[in-house]
Amino acid sequence: MIELLRPVLIAVLTGLVLYGLSAMLRASKAASFSGDGCTIRPERWTAWITIIVGVATVALGLALLVNASNLAGIALALPLVLLGLAIAGFMTPSVTAVHAVHWNDKGIEGPSSTFGPTLGAKRTAIGWE
Repeated sequence: MIELLRPVLIAVLTGLVLYGLSAMLRASKAASFSGDGCTIRPERWTAWITIIVGVATVALGLALLVNASNLAGIALALPLVLLGLAIAGFMTPSVTAVHAVHWNDKGIEGPSSTFGPTLGAKRTAIGWE
């Protein structure tokens, strides 16, 4: 009976976790605010959790790679290592000021690249009147 309910329990648990995360993110506020402008950046705790998951995925992949005894084991382990590196690598800039967006009465300024790690180190400002 439990085997039949397992997919339902997983779906409900996934929904509850996503609901909790979305409620926390909706309640997030700007990192700083003054009369001159505002700065907002990604939630750092979610970025840290994602980085930890990425590092754990790399560790699991490396452990499988070290213990691989045939080509099938390597074919399983290598994508895990690469996936973990991508997860941690793309999220690491979110714990710094790289992804911060600043705006004031003169314009808005933030990351400028639309693809790539850290959305590019170059920043762009768009002014308004």
